[in-house]
Amino acid sequence: LVRLGQSGLKISKIILGCMSYGNPTWWGNWVLGEEEALKHIKAVYDAGVNAFGTSNMYSGGLSEEILSRAIKQHNFPRDKIVIMTKVFYPVPHDQTTLLNGGPEDDAEGYVNQYGLSRKVPSPPLVGSKSELDKAK
Repeated sequence: LVRLGQSGLKISKIILGCMSYGNPTWWGNWVLGEEEALKHIKAVYDAGVNAFGTSNMYSGGLSEEILSRAIKQHNFPRDKIVIMTKVFYPVPHDQTTLLNGGPEDDAEGYVNQYGLSRKVPSPPLVGSKSELDKAK
């Protein structure tokens, strides 16, 4: 494990990106469905990976839900794993509901870090960083 900057978090040198978990009809047939994704996440964790990267964009948020189920199903010790997520834009559950994303959607307190999913010019980044800090 290596220390993540000055955060105190210790993470594996490899971070498992969870973009390939979710619904194949959302992104394409390269996406693993839930059953295979749960097996894959377990195998990667057993191999020593304790850091996971996801986004509310991946399969309309389903990737984050699958990671959550894997943590619960396999009893990963929460104090031994690191979850990093990022936001791009709100993902609707239906055409009338938009999620704001942030701590209110993370009732269990599982997310260690929120970040941005796309590069943006410097001036807007300052405002975005400020908003992310408020969301803590």
